[in-house]
Amino acid sequence: MTLEAYLQPFIAEGAYSGIGRLAQPKSFIFTPVTLDDNPDFNRKSVRGTIVLRWEYVRGSTLFAVWNLSTSDELARKGFFSPWHDLGGAFGAPGTNTFALKLSYWFAP
Repeated sequence: MTLEAYLQPFIAEGAYSGIGRLAQPKSFIFTPVTLDDNPDFNRKSVRGTIVLRWEYVRGSTLFAVWNLSTSDELARKGFFSPWHDLGGAFGAPGTNTFALKLSYWFAP
């Protein structure tokens, strides 16, 4: 019997300020630009899988698999807080999938 687990938390944050447009070619002179919407973002997600594998008879196996997938990008745009964002990633809406697979080896 084996138990395997894989977990991938992901947090990305972007806060933009001083947005400008290049005023002259081949220079570092910029003119300020105002945008209609706020480009700041804060995205969080978790992907995870747990697999229980049991070989109940030689060559015959039972698999139980649980998969978690969450995603959130609505709250706290442009503000990064590692522990708050990580907790938000695990509590975000998503899907849980559970699957069973049974195989049996027929031997002559």
